[in-house]
Amino acid sequence: YRTHITPVYKSGNVWFTADKDGETLYAFYVPPASETGKANSVFIEWKGNIPRKGSSMVLLKTGQKVKWKQTGNTIRVYPPKDVLKKNEILVFSFKNNNR
Repeated sequence: YRTHITPVYKSGNVWFTADKDGETLYAFYVPPASETGKANSVFIEWKGNIPRKGSSMVLLKTGQKVKWKQTGNTIRVYPPKDVLKKNEILVFSFKNNNR
């Protein structure tokens, strides 16, 4: 994928990479082993690596745009509930706010 690590490379269960020029970021959500078989939450949350205001966030598995919300330095992403229930690794792409 020709990506590289970002200065903030991990927040909770989310890891990050960026494309060559740092324009696009990728967030990899890895569900905790303790949540296998259950979906306790309707959102995924991380701190840092803020998406560009007004930009879209895409769930790469489906190509579907997902809703996201920023509160201070915290990002909440709301993937489709059926996708979240599967407890699979999910990857999101979004434009970097710092570019």
